[in-house]
Amino acid sequence: MKNWISLSVILIIATIAGCSTTLENTGGFYVRGYDFTKYTEQGFLFTPESYLGTYDAVGQIHVDFIPEVREALTPTIQRPIQIEGFDRITHQGKYYYVEQPNTAKIIDHLYELSAEMGANAVTNFSVTSRAWEGISDIRIVTVSGFAIRRTDI
Repeated sequence: MKNWISLSVILIIATIAGCSTTLENTGGFYVRGYDFTKYTEQGFLFTPESYLGTYDAVGQIHVDFIPEVREALTPTIQRPIQIEGFDRITHQGKYYYVEQPNTAKIIDHLYELSAEMGANAVTNFSVTSRAWEGISDIRIVTVSGFAIRRTDI
């Protein structure tokens, strides 16, 4: 009986050890930046700083990206359907497709709105993100700043 118990304990330990996963990461870099060259070529300035030259204030501007969220019709994990531009998440036992934010498009939208308002610069520029309704896998991305018309250029 002792041998049977000992053998059972050894088998349980071997099973648990065999099922455990090892988290491995080869390392690397995560780089995030925004290229404003196409705006600069058109005489438009984005800066995270204040503008020290003379200018006319146009107004504070915020653009929020709120992602499209679709409930997945096929709940099977074995063969999930991939939709380009969307991530698949699980929330409260259901599967959803969540649109991935495209920061370049959001900045384009901020630029277009600022230019329509008569601005040729956005100062105090920032990009932030927050969870939607407390769900960390669904992110609202906000680009914002203070739109101005530089008068000294």
